[in-house]
Amino acid sequence: MQNYEFDYNQYKMKINKKNKYSICVMSLLILILLGVAFFVYPKDHKTTEFYFVEIKSFVTYNEANNLATTIQSMGGAGYVYYDGYYHVLAAYYPNEKDAKKVCENLKSEYDSAEVYTLTTDKFSKSNSLTTQENNTITEMINTNLTLIEQLYSNIIAYDTSSINESRLLINLENLKTDYKNKYDDYLSYFKQNDKFSKSIKYLNKILNSTENFKSICSDQQISYKIKYELIKIVINHSSFLASV
Repeated sequence: MQNYEFDYNQYKMKINKKNKYSICVMSLLILILLGVAFFVYPKDHKTTEFYFVEIKSFVTYNEANNLATTIQSMGGAGYVYYDGYYHVLAAYYPNEKDAKKVCENLKSEYDSAEVYTLTTDKFSKSNSLTTQENNTITEMINTNLTLIEQLYSNIIAYDTSSINESRLLINLENLKTDYKNKYDDYLSYFKQNDKFSKSIKYLNKILNSTENFKSICSDQQISYKIKYELIKIVINHSSFLASV
């Protein structure tokens, strides 16, 4: 029987070689995962998007306004938004998936229907602002988003007959009263500081939209009017974000 002599140095070399191989494989896997994450995960985490159903865009306002009037008669917002072109917006949606679904349903009648995305920078707390100013702006943003969410929920509830017109008007009146007090407080605070002059303009516009809730009549126009004011609020909220 042949004696076997254990070679420790050779064994150590094999282990080291195996470890190096494992490290190389692991490193390669990590690089692959990082590469996948780079392409799959959104690259820009500093923006927020708002989604609208756009019926069509035009070069001139008159063309856009004519279509907007038609859309309003059908219960859509018929909001004309200008960014170099005049976009006729029928409704706002909180996510792209819902907006795309509605656009697909509209293709048979309006083949130009598509999702219009409004992209705005998110607010990041600034070193040039005091802690109170940063906190107030953050609170203001959250208030805007809550208003948008509540108004959208009421639109969906009304369009799906979950609530009737009387209930909708009561809900709008309650929203108007609640948010008027909130926005009055914010405006009072911001007016004490000249650096928020642009912000004040957009907050006033949002406040005016909530005031318009009381003028929404219980007739066939109620559906488009509430959607119109919602789009106004979303667009002014986006402008507010850009101003702070």
